[in-house]
Amino acid sequence: MHARLEPPAPVAGTARTRAVARAWRSLRVGPAFERLEVQRARRAGPGFAGRSTVCRLVFSSGSGHDVIAKGGPAHELAHERRIYEEILPRIGVTAPHYLGVSDDDRGWSWLFVEAAGEDRLTLADPAQRRLAARWLGRLHRSAADLGPACGLPDLGPGRFRRHLRDTVGAMRHAEQSPALVGHHHDLVQRLRERLETLDSGWFTIERALEHSPRTLVHGCFRSRTVRVGRSDGRARLFPMDWETAGWGTPAVDLALGGSVIPWFTVEVDAYARMVRGRWPELEPRAIARLALVGHLFHALARLDRITAGGRLELRIGAGDAVRDLCACAAQIGRVLRLANGWQA
Repeated sequence: MHARLEPPAPVAGTARTRAVARAWRSLRVGPAFERLEVQRARRAGPGFAGRSTVCRLVFSSGSGHDVIAKGGPAHELAHERRIYEEILPRIGVTAPHYLGVSDDDRGWSWLFVEAAGEDRLTLADPAQRRLAARWLGRLHRSAADLGPACGLPDLGPGRFRRHLRDTVGAMRHAEQSPALVGHHHDLVQRLRERLETLDSGWFTIERALEHSPRTLVHGCFRSRTVRVGRSDGRARLFPMDWETAGWGTPAVDLALGGSVIPWFTVEVDAYARMVRGRWPELEPRAIARLALVGHLFHALARLDRITAGGRLELRIGAGDAVRDLCACAAQIGRVLRLANGWQA
């Protein structure tokens, strides 16, 4: 059961094609590409800070693998660049082949990796979830030796509590606006009150993570960021988009798919076998509990993105944010129902 990639993306415009061509030529690692397809265009506005442009360099037949180019301000790509250049070579997990970064004189960078695999990870397929469990187990146990001195961004519970509190602040501001009325006002108020209750009992979440290891975390391990390749009759995973990677609990990686309903969790038995030698206390039940926390953390981060940038009441009134708010509310509600006080 494989998830094919979406149909070919629109061909890039002339200005973007020229910019990518200049950056690609400067690396001197391959021939000229035949065409450039836009897979994700950089978006501006509330909730889209840091969204980079992603293009696919397509080469003529026989000229080698396609290449993925990610473009954005140099300071935004610096973290992912460091992951590829300094961190991944020390761990020994499969990842897209890193080709380099080209910087221009305007503070813009293009990061290039080989396109690895033509299929997306299929979360509904138990076999591929087991494959994901083995890959994540290898990542987490190997990267734990790096230690917090590696200087990666914090992905512990404090990070997600800040997401929660920033969201509450934005919702309180929106509730004061006369533009937020009727059932939209009620939706924001109910969700804000639930978040405040969650904040007041945050110690229960910290207790659930009390014995969680700390390691390198991908942070966005889901279908759209993981490719499946095959060689010698074996499937291999190639996670991309390391821009949200950090140091913290593996909970966010174990909640496969992030804040999406229906949700999927890593195959806990397969993950437990991979990490048992390093963390024997991580039995399947404990791993399932970590994944539950991960689903909560993804929902809190998504809420912060939705409510960031102000003018939430206007975006809700236009209907832009209502569906996302409802999905996050459902996600949080399901976590809390299943948590049962976060008891082991």
